[in-house]
Amino acid sequence: MVASAYSIELDLQLEDAVLPNCLAVTLRDQERTGIQKSGRTYLSFDIDLSEAGLSAANFLRMFLAGCAIGKMEGLRFGQYLLHALLRDCALESLWGDIQKLRGKRPLRLELVLPSDEKQRQLTLPRSKSAQWGPDGYDLADLPFEVLADADGFLFRRYGNSLVRTLRGLERRSYTLKADDNALLAWANPPDTQNLGDTVGLFETSCQEAIRKLGLKSLRVCQRASRESLLEALAAKPALLLLLAHGS
Repeated sequence: MVASAYSIELDLQLEDAVLPNCLAVTLRDQERTGIQKSGRTYLSFDIDLSEAGLSAANFLRMFLAGCAIGKMEGLRFGQYLLHALLRDCALESLWGDIQKLRGKRPLRLELVLPSDEKQRQLTLPRSKSAQWGPDGYDLADLPFEVLADADGFLFRRYGNSLVRTLRGLERRSYTLKADDNALLAWANPPDTQNLGDTVGLFETSCQEAIRKLGLKSLRVCQRASRESLLEALAAKPALLLLLAHGS
C-alpha cells in the first residue's frame, strides 16, 4: 500500500529591491498546522552548470527554446534552483525537518505563484547572443519540475508530485464519474531523446489505471502536435495524461 503524500507549500513573491529577481519565500508544512517559515532570496542565474561554461541563464533560455540539454546540466540547474529558494537559514532548516519527518512518504509540493503577470517578471543577465531574444521571463517559466537535491531530481521519485497554482485561485475538488473520458497524449520530437519502449509501457500503465478507476474510455493522441492536442482537448476529457518535452 502506497503511503499518503506529505504535503507542503512553497509560496513565491517577487519584491521590488535594488537587486533584480528578489523573492519573498514562505515554506508551509501543511501536515502540521501553523508551522511555516519565511525568508528572502534572489535568483542570479550567473553560475556555470558545466565545464563548458553553460550558465544557469543560458540553460533556461535553451530549455524554453526546446533545445536538447544534457541530464547533468538539468540536474545542476535543479540543485541550484532549490538551493537558491532555500538560501535563508530558517527555510533550509524547516526543509530539513520536513524531510526527516516524512521519512519514506512521497512528497507533494504545492507551488504558489503571483496571479498578476506583472508580479512575475524575471530579468536574466544580458545575453551576448542575439539568438536568445529578450532577457525578461515570467517566474512561471522556470522549470520547477527539475528541482533537485544531493540525491537527484525530486520529482522523478516514485509518488512525489509538484502542483502549480496561482495565489488567490479558488481550490476545487473533482470526483471522477464512471462516464468520464480520459486523454493520453505523448510527443517525442526527432531532436529529443528517443523514448523507445517507455511510450508503450506508459500507454499500458495508463490503460490499466483507467480500467481500475472505472472510467468510460481512454483516447490516445500519439506524437501529439499543438494542433492535434487542441483538437483532442476539444472533447473536454475529465483527465489528461501527458508525456512530452520542451515548452
